[in-house]
Amino acid sequence: MPAPELGSVDEVQLISYLLHNSLLSAESLVNDDLVVIDDSRRHRNYKVISRSGPSYFVKSGADPERSALLDQEARNYQYLHSARAGLGAFIPELRAYDRHRSILVIEFLPDGQDLCRYQSHPSRFTTVLARSLGKALAAVHRTPRGPDPAAQGRVPRESGARAVLAAHLPRPAFLRVASGASIETIKVIQRHAGLGAELDRLRSGWRQTAMIHGDARWDNLIAVPRAGASRRTRIKIVDWESGGIGDPCWDLGSVLGDYLSAWLLSIPVIGSSPPERLVELAGLPLLSMQPSIHAFWTAYTREMGLHGPAAAETLIRAACYAGARLVQTALEQAQSSSRLTGTVLFILQLSHNILQRPEEAAAQLFGLPVHA
Repeated sequence: MPAPELGSVDEVQLISYLLHNSLLSAESLVNDDLVVIDDSRRHRNYKVISRSGPSYFVKSGADPERSALLDQEARNYQYLHSARAGLGAFIPELRAYDRHRSILVIEFLPDGQDLCRYQSHPSRFTTVLARSLGKALAAVHRTPRGPDPAAQGRVPRESGARAVLAAHLPRPAFLRVASGASIETIKVIQRHAGLGAELDRLRSGWRQTAMIHGDARWDNLIAVPRAGASRRTRIKIVDWESGGIGDPCWDLGSVLGDYLSAWLLSIPVIGSSPPERLVELAGLPLLSMQPSIHAFWTAYTREMGLHGPAAAETLIRAACYAGARLVQTALEQAQSSSRLTGTVLFILQLSHNILQRPEEAAAQLFGLPVHA
């Protein structure tokens, strides 16, 4: 059977490709053992689930831009699974990559759940998972630079941090697809005294010092159980297309920013109620998250050997990046809305407050006082 030319794959092409590359057996088809689920987002994605054999998560690049991102992701998986990096415990296994056909096959995590869904209830903010996440990111940031710069790359110019830190300077491609509410949000950011300047400052202060994930949001952090267990106690990091050499504080700020986003988005913005009253109504109270935030931070700094002034500087930079991440949250909320909402304005105001006073934000919001 000839290997199919894959671009934007369908189920038949997908099964044919997996069979051709001995990733599936003919018996699994005969025994009606497979379930194929379309899970497409930016890429054409499929979950290929087998009850008796291996299961996979398959990504395919449907156009040149997505194919380039998929190639970046595959290179990162290949390097991170190398003996030199030794990060197999924290990322899914790479099963196959075909650059010509733009198809990536990785291990499917059947018992995994991303942190967005897992931590949708206050009782799910466990210190065990937070500690595992701190160790996982520290392992990534300690990863040596490989001998081939192309195998590690840099954070892609228009994705991840660079796009967020230039949110007040939108490109025509964004404006063509932006909702009316998103356009209004951009105008608010541009009119907001100092917010654009703070983003410029972060962008100019970007550091290329370590291997980073580049998009360490909760969607890409998967809670999984240990072998033979049912309780989810470990973190696997997925979606490595933004990975490369960059600023490790961006990853930390992404994690911290998602704690704030979860808190803010659980607050019902009602009429002209004062902010302090609205905070009391949060479905996911920030106080319930702070023990997990502390566990995450403590595990990370311990693994990285950070203390004293170095730990303080890292925390301040991470807090600033968390504030920048809130700008992205505001834009995402606006894109799914027909009008500019109080929630979006609330998020932008907090973002600006954090960027202006990161030490105060670290202590009051994250429960992490800065000790130089």
